[in-house]
Amino acid sequence: MNSIRRLLHAFTAPDAPGERMVILVNSNVKMSRGKMAAQAVHAALLLRGVHHGGPVIVLGGKPGEIADMPTVVHDAGRTEVESGTLTAGARWED
Repeated sequence: MNSIRRLLHAFTAPDAPGERMVILVNSNVKMSRGKMAAQAVHAALLLRGVHHGGPVIVLGGKPGEIADMPTVVHDAGRTEVESGTLTAGARWED
């Protein structure tokens, strides 16, 4: 499988219906919430086969700033927030 097909495969839906990604953050390590979030992002990327090798920076943002990002997340509404709520965004930076 060529590298583009591998990358596309890494971002397809899980193999089993109802499968979910579980990320555990080491509770014995003292980290800020931002550092924990960044480590969770690293784990999620690696699980999906993305080895970007750079830092992950997690910051707070206003809804307008997030909405302008190329990748945004709207929550499914299964736990803490209403379905469709804009919760996060991401972009690559130099």
